[in-house]
Amino acid sequence: MFYTVNFNPSLDHYTVLKEKLKDGMIARTDKSALRLGGKGLNINQNLAKLKIPSFAFVFLAGTMGKIIDDKLSAIALVEREEFWLQGESRINTKILGKQEIAINEAGPVIDEKAKEALIKSLAKLKPEDHLIIAGSLPPKIDLAYLLMIKQNLRARLVLDIPNLSFADLALLKPQLIKPNLEELGLIFNEKIDLKKYRIYCQKLIDIGVENVLLSLGKEGSYYKNKQGSILAKGPEVEVLSTTACGDTLLAYFLAFLSKGESEALKTAEAAGRLKAQKIGLVDPQDVLRMKEKIELFT
Repeated sequence: MFYTVNFNPSLDHYTVLKEKLKDGMIARTDKSALRLGGKGLNINQNLAKLKIPSFAFVFLAGTMGKIIDDKLSAIALVEREEFWLQGESRINTKILGKQEIAINEAGPVIDEKAKEALIKSLAKLKPEDHLIIAGSLPPKIDLAYLLMIKQNLRARLVLDIPNLSFADLALLKPQLIKPNLEELGLIFNEKIDLKKYRIYCQKLIDIGVENVLLSLGKEGSYYKNKQGSILAKGPEVEVLSTTACGDTLLAYFLAFLSKGESEALKTAEAAGRLKAQKIGLVDPQDVLRMKEKIELFT
């Protein structure tokens, strides 16, 4: 079973504009959509689209939290446990079209009672399960708390957290991490380009990270572990939005990993490329067609 921890879920309001924003203008939208957001919930939704059951631990607050909960309850194959907080869950704004602008709110503070409740709930996970913690860490969720989760966890730990350092990952030793190129640089506090990323992925393997799945945007995706490495590349696509492309990549990689790492990476890269072209979830049948255009290299 795949479990996600959603410390800071959101409602994402997408709006497409025909022209660039300027100071003082009144902008008219071409189209808009309101969708569940947050990295973890994006993974749950993609798994559901693949008819794979999953479970979401969700921290919610206020009116927005109730809307998120209602939308989540309507998704078949996603079970959930809610932890209710004071304040208000996030509503994020994604502006697309001539520009791509994301305005993300901070979200509520997670109290000690909710943190303790999550630790208790995680005790039911089994060694064959995956626990996916994804998204930026909100206030009060720090390395010490993540180490507490890891210490009490029997499941495989998957992290997609952009604000963890090299030293943090050396302590956590997750089974898998999924940064993009910019986030890989943040881990090392260095600017990393396409000529050097393989060196830095190896450094992560050397400190005990078992697997690295690196998103390279239009340049593809790269998978590395002690046994070797694979690079996936695909055709150029017209990009509408980069939001949730990495989440889609990770969801499909985990979903197809039982068929082998090469098959998983090829399918995941296809899904990520398709996601860049649209708002909303990709169609699994479209992914299979795009997969035929993905090439693998060592």
